[in-house]
Amino acid sequence: MKLFGAKSNKKGNAVIDGASLVVIFVIFGLASIFGYMVFDELNTNIVSEFTDTKAKDTSERLHSGFPALMDGLFIFAFILFVIFVVVSVFLLDTHPVFFIVSVVMLLGVFVAGMLLSDSFGEVMQDGEVAPYADAFPKITWIMSHLVELIIAIGFLTMVALFAKYRAD
Repeated sequence: MKLFGAKSNKKGNAVIDGASLVVIFVIFGLASIFGYMVFDELNTNIVSEFTDTKAKDTSERLHSGFPALMDGLFIFAFILFVIFVVVSVFLLDTHPVFFIVSVVMLLGVFVAGMLLSDSFGEVMQDGEVAPYADAFPKITWIMSHLVELIIAIGFLTMVALFAKYRAD
């Protein structure tokens, strides 16, 4: 996976790829919540200014379904990411001695996850953003437990890496 300028001739860019994916999930979560803030104001304007009841009903229906849709998309993408990581690590052809190296490299992803999770939490505590963040319980839960989830995913990848050599 080549994200954010990772060079194609280098192998083992786990820190760059892992941190890039963490950043992508944080951006997706923030974009969902801030998009809902904009959509809320837009919906208020549509309901107050339009006389067509069909337009008002459509806007209200879309407005009420937006948080559940984005929460579901976030969970779907996160679960697919976990499956992708475990399967790709299982298909990797590396020597078991690199198990220790990969654990050390995961520390960079843990640090990035910790910093981004804390930043996300601080943004969500803002008085204007907090009511909108409450409409996205899955995104806020994952982002508040991001470090623990990264540790669990890292453990799963290490098990997949080690189990492959036990099966051979």
